[in-house]
Amino acid sequence: MATRPHLLIAGKTGAGKSTVLNGIIHALLTATTPRDTQFIMIDLKRVELSDYMYIPQTQRYADDGQSALQALQQALRITDTRYADMSTRRLKQYDGSNLYVIIDELADLLTTKATKAPAAEMIQRLCQVGRGARVHVIACTQHIPTIPTAIRCNFSDRVALRTTTAQDSRNIMYRAGAERLPDPLTEHRAMGYYVTGPGPTLYDLPMVPADELRRVVEHWERQAA
Repeated sequence: MATRPHLLIAGKTGAGKSTVLNGIIHALLTATTPRDTQFIMIDLKRVELSDYMYIPQTQRYADDGQSALQALQQALRITDTRYADMSTRRLKQYDGSNLYVIIDELADLLTTKATKAPAAEMIQRLCQVGRGARVHVIACTQHIPTIPTAIRCNFSDRVALRTTTAQDSRNIMYRAGAERLPDPLTEHRAMGYYVTGPGPTLYDLPMVPADELRRVVEHWERQAA
């Protein structure tokens, strides 16, 4: 999933969005170095991404509306700088590091009056132009209908976790089925991974133990120090 342009992770509360997101981050932290991978993290709940605040891969951590807008502006500046560099060197694809803009609870950012319009505009542009510059958006939400269609359609790859209704499932992967996924609170955890073209495929959730995740984070924190 980390090699794809952009990724939307959606499902009801407790369905496993954090599990998937931490699994992706863990894979990047164990397979790459800060020269290869950087993060800009937007964490309005100040819970899901705070553990990654002090690792060298994290260029910016935003935990409120104003800092979130500044983080998106930074991501756009990086994107524009990379395209200018590509133009100078006549490249079709940026040949440097990957930048992941990770947004926990996208709906909150897009429904808050102060951030709604500017955030929507910047996220849409990042999704449209980021691919060539190796800037990827990974966003989580439990309120998929509140995400504007203009933004939603730019996420060609989506993870559908258990939803409350069949309509919620269709909002994520254009067909029902996610409402019938195993209940993550009582059963085996599974997810539908939707890619434009082939359609959805069923996978187990990538489960990374908390102590393993902490070990990797502490390793990178020591490197930063």
